[in-house]
Amino acid sequence: MNMRSWWVLGAMWLIGAVLCPSPAYSAELDLPRVMLKNIGYDIRLDGDSLDHGTHVEAIRLVVDDQVIPLVKTDDQLIFPNVRASQSPQSLQVMAEDTVIGEAEVQVIPAWFSILPPLTAILVALLIRSVLPALVLGLWLGAWALNGLTVSGFFAGFLDGFDIYLTNAVADRDHVSIMLFTFMIAGMVGIISRNGGMRGIVELIIRGANTPKRGQVSVWTLGLLIFFDDYSNTLVVGNTSRSVTDRLKISREKLAYIVDSTAAPVATVALVTTWIGYQVGLIGDAMTRIPDLD
Repeated sequence: MNMRSWWVLGAMWLIGAVLCPSPAYSAELDLPRVMLKNIGYDIRLDGDSLDHGTHVEAIRLVVDDQVIPLVKTDDQLIFPNVRASQSPQSLQVMAEDTVIGEAEVQVIPAWFSILPPLTAILVALLIRSVLPALVLGLWLGAWALNGLTVSGFFAGFLDGFDIYLTNAVADRDHVSIMLFTFMIAGMVGIISRNGGMRGIVELIIRGANTPKRGQVSVWTLGLLIFFDDYSNTLVVGNTSRSVTDRLKISREKLAYIVDSTAAPVATVALVTTWIGYQVGLIGDAMTRIPDLD
C-alpha cells in the first residue's frame, strides 16, 4: 500500500468520525469505584442529567440479564439492588428501546473486602508492630479500590497516603482526637519524669501484694478515671504496667482489664466526653419518631 492509499484511508476515517460521532449519552450514574461481586447496590441516577422529554417511568437499567426499574424517592432516582457478576461490568440505562446512558465499573470478589483488616491483624501479631501492619492493610484496601489490577497494586500504595491518609488527617474530628491524645500522652510522660507515676505505683502496691489484688486495683483505677476513654487507656495502662509486671500479671490480661474499664465506663458515666455525641444520637433518633412533640 503506497502513501497515497494511506492518505485516502485517513481522510475517510476523519470524515466518518465527524459525520458519525460516538453517541453523547445524557443519563449519568453515580457509581462506586468498585463493586463487590453478587452484592446488591443501590445506584443513584443523576436526574439533572436527563433530557426534559425523558419519562422517568420508562427508564430501566440493564446489567447482563438483569432489567432493573427506576425507583423514585422523595429527592432521588434509584436503581435498587444492582448486582455485578463480572469485571469490568457494563451498565446501560435504557428509556424504552433507546440507550440514554452507559457506564463501566470494576468488580472484585466479595471475600476480598475482609482481607485488608484480617491481614493487618495477622501481621501485627506476627511482627509485634502495629504501624507496618496498618500500612499493609491500607495498601491492600487501596489496591482493592483500584480494581485489583496490576497497575492498581502500585498506585494503591501511593493512594493510601495521598488520598486516604491525607483525608483522614484533614478531618476535624480526627485531628481533635489526635491532639487530645498527644496532650494526654505528654501529660503522662511529664508525670512519669517528675516521679508522680512512681508515687501512684507505690500507693497501689501497698494493698496489691497478690495477682488477684493487683487486677482489682487496676480495675478500680479504671473506674475512677471515667471522664474519657482515651485518658483512661493512657493513664491506667501506663500507671499499672510496672505494678502488673511486678506481680507477674500478663500484659494481655492488663490490656483486657484496661479496655473493659475504658469506653464501657465512659459511655455510662454522667459526666464524660461522650455526652455530646450520645445526646446528638438521641436527638437524631427522636426527630425520626412520628407524632413526637
